[in-house]
Amino acid sequence: MPTMLSLLGQGTTGKSRTTSIFTLLPSLPADRVGWPLPAVEVDYPEGLDRFKHFARFLLEGKVVKRLSAYSCCLLSSPVTMLKTWSKLQPRTESLLQALVSENADKLDTLQLAWEKNPKYLLAEYCQWVPEVIHEEIAKMWPPVH
Repeated sequence: MPTMLSLLGQGTTGKSRTTSIFTLLPSLPADRVGWPLPAVEVDYPEGLDRFKHFARFLLEGKVVKRLSAYSCCLLSSPVTMLKTWSKLQPRTESLLQALVSENADKLDTLQLAWEKNPKYLLAEYCQWVPEVIHEEIAKMWPPVH
């Protein structure tokens, strides 16, 4: 099971490169195997935590660069998505449920969801920013062009 900090990275899955969630597995001490083994980067395990981490990176602007302009004015810290009490915040549950409903846990699946529905995640994202910028965000949505 992953024990190091999860991070967003560029990985290769099959034939295409994709932005996905990764975690670092620590190396084993040399005395356990006889030689040092380096840390390895592996896909973060499937499950709800994967969506929570993806939501955090999305809010931070690390998945879609155009959203990074709004990361400074979020109403809650993106790390809220990972907190045990996050279910108490309607905005965290709303974003999480929307991501799960489209199985959007990486950029490729997020872009497919936007192709099907250009307004996908707009309402959920707007819950994270002040109302005065909702119209500005709606005009540029989806944030990938």
